This record gives sequence, C-alpha cells and structure tokens, in this order.
Amino acid sequence: MFEDIRPYEDAQAVAALHRVAQEPVTARISAYLFPDREPGALAALLRDIRGVDDFQHRVMSPAVEAILTRTTDGLSISGEENMRLLAGRRFVLLANHRDIVLDSAILEYVLERNGIPCTEIAAGNNLITLPFVRDLMRSNRMVTVIRDSSSHDRFRVSMEFSQYIRSLVTSSGGNSIWLAHRGGRAKNGEDLTEPGLLKMLDLSGEGSFEDNFAALPIMPVCISYEYEPCAMLKARETVLTQREGSYHKAPMEDMQSVVTGIVQPKGRVHLAFGEPISAAEIAEAAACSRNERYRYLASQIDAHLLDLYHVWPTAEAAYCLLQGVSDSDTAAFEAYLGHEVSRAPMALDGGPALSDADLSAIRRAMTELYAAPILRRR
Repeated sequence: MFEDIRPYEDAQAVAALHRVAQEPVTARISAYLFPDREPGALAALLRDIRGVDDFQHRVMSPAVEAILTRTTDGLSISGEENMRLLAGRRFVLLANHRDIVLDSAILEYVLERNGIPCTEIAAGNNLITLPFVRDLMRSNRMVTVIRDSSSHDRFRVSMEFSQYIRSLVTSSGGNSIWLAHRGGRAKNGEDLTEPGLLKMLDLSGEGSFEDNFAALPIMPVCISYEYEPCAMLKARETVLTQREGSYHKAPMEDMQSVVTGIVQPKGRVHLAFGEPISAAEIAEAAACSRNERYRYLASQIDAHLLDLYHVWPTAEAAYCLLQGVSDSDTAAFEAYLGHEVSRAPMALDGGPALSDADLSAIRRAMTELYAAPILRRR
C-alpha cells in the first residue's frame, strides 16, 4: 500500500544507492562535500550502505555537517525540550519553508546527532524529475507529494497522502513526518500556512475535528537563515509574476535552486522547535464554522512560527531601509543587495529580459523578503 509515494525500505535503498554510485555526478558531489577524500570515496561509501538509517548516519549527516561548515557561520537550536518529545511521541512537524533541501536536511541532522529518530520528509514530485535524485531522496525517507495531478484526480491524491500521514503517525512502529506548511517556499518571506493543507490532514479522519487532530499532533518548527537561500531568485520570480501575471519555470530551475541553496553562504542559521499545538487551540478552531476552522487553525500556527522566527541583523537592516533609514548599520546589507541584484539578468538561461525597472523592483522585493518577519510583528 502507498507504494508510489512512500520512502524506500532498506533493501530498496541499498539497490537505489548502488545506482547512484554509478552516476558520473556522484564524483563531483564527493569532491564538493568531501574534498579531503579520494574522488571515488562517496561512490564506494554508497555501495557499502546497508539501509536507510545507515545512509542517514554515514552519508547524510556528514554531508549536512560539511555544508554547514563550508557555507554557514554556525547553527543554533532552541526548544530542545520540545525536540526531545520526538524521542517518545510522533508528530506532524509543520515547518516554515525557506530552502528546498536544507530545511529538512538540517532538521534530520540535528535529530540524528541528538539520538532522536529521524522523521519522514514530504517533498513534491516536481523535485524528482531525475532518476538519481529520486533514488537519493526516497532513500532518505522522502514521501512523495504529487503536485501535477489532474483536477479529476486531485481528491484521490489528497486522500491517499492524508491516509499515509495518518497511518504513519498513528500506527505502532510509525514515525513523525516533516511537512512544509505551504506548497512551495515563502518567496516573499511571509511564513503563512495554507488552510487547504490542514483540510488535507483532516480528510482521512473519521472522527470529529478535535479527535482527528488529536491523533495528528502538530509541532511547529521554524528555520531562520541570516542570508536567505536563493533570495535573489525568489525576488526575481516575485517580480516576474507581478509583471507577467504568472511565472513559468525554466528547465531545471528547481535543480538550480537546490544547488544554489546548498553552496551559497547563509551566515548564521537557527532551528527552533515550538510547543505542540494545544488541545485548547484545536478546540477554539473547532468552534468556528466548517469553512473557517481551517483558516483559524492556520492563523494559530502562523503565530507560533512568527514567535519562533529568529530575527537576524539582515532583517533589521532591511526594515530600516524600508523606513528610509540608510546609515553605517545598513551599509553591508545594501552592498549585499547590490551584488545580488547585479546577477539577476544572468540568473537563468532562457529567462525573460529584465529592465532597469525590474532590477529596482527585485531589489525592493529582496528587501521586503528579509524585513517580512519584523513587518508582521508591527
């Protein structure tokens, strides 16, 4: 059951990682992540993996640690007492979404290093167009979210995904799951939960609203990057969407965002585990009308995520610029904006041309992206 969407089991992961070991790109990945090892070190390691947990421990955790060492100025954590709940209970970890891969990868790294069972990870099938990427991700506990279903199949697909999550979290021997609180990353910096996602979770329940969510306890999780992964690309997409009325991704654009998010400098990173959504909060939502209860619950989750968001100096500088304040405290951030915007015209092959007005709008959109957590608190 759930064969098309569930992660690989141990034997499947072993076979898949053998296939990945044969891919030419594996040597390039190895050279980036482990430059002090032999060129074929990663391929040899992949051929020696014995299961999903072994892959997390021997490959994914060292890879994430290498990325953190090379591209960040350190990782901090808060809410450890909530994180420790994951050792004995299963949750839907409803998380803000800023980077395609690293949001969940950093979470799994933290759990693994603290001796807490890793979660399964929900990710869209738009990210697994390449077979070797599919093999890597499904070997790393990825649950596939079907994003390209027809309107005719949408209910069936949503129900299957909801049933999978409910069986995962409620069954004996099950697991927690990391789930982005919205479809796609927050391109404008506003971490707003999609009510439709909560409705999907409720879809497979057979009891009351309160009973259904009591069986799927929600723990908000928030990641905050000092320098937002792919900030310029996000702002570019925002501006072109406003200009054209829609946005059509270039071929392999998602993969470019994956690579960019991994290799670019991110400054400091903070991961916060929030208190689980309480029974009282669920009851307040249940008291609303049927159509309003999901919006109300989403707003409660958003309030938790906003409280958990760590405001870095880059956000403060962006807020000052929007208020018309430009001084020595904002100078470094302004220089960063100028450098990033200068790259926008050549960001993607085959993309639409950008005018000076577009570049100015991209700079503004980047500033608003960074300032969003402060603006929402005012």
